[in-house]
Amino acid sequence: MKDEDRLLSKRISKTEAVIKLINDYDFDVKIWPSDFIPYLKDNKVCYLNLKWRHFWNVPFELDIKLSVEDSPNSAWVMIDVIRLLKLAQDRWLRWYQEFSTYYFKHPMKQIPDADAYELVKKFISG
Repeated sequence: MKDEDRLLSKRISKTEAVIKLINDYDFDVKIWPSDFIPYLKDNKVCYLNLKWRHFWNVPFELDIKLSVEDSPNSAWVMIDVIRLLKLAQDRWLRWYQEFSTYYFKHPMKQIPDADAYELVKKFISG
């Protein structure tokens, strides 16, 4: 995360991933990954600031801090992807759009998660 080009790339892919999840709502989304912070090691911290208008147009604001150890957080994703790649290999398939769309933040084609999940189930069932 010391490379500015990499930060820009991550900002774009993370923003698109979040927008994909909330595409039914009209939110202004800004994602800003930070530089590498040595003392955090493998820990990722996320701050969310949500603002909206509530009953009778009263302003409301919610601040949230999320913290997670990053490596084990993504292990299940890679295990699933490896299993699906093996299944594709056994079937002599070379196109994996069905599960790349579901498992990765920035696939070749963005579709809603619910639709991507159905494609994964269909891929598994053959």
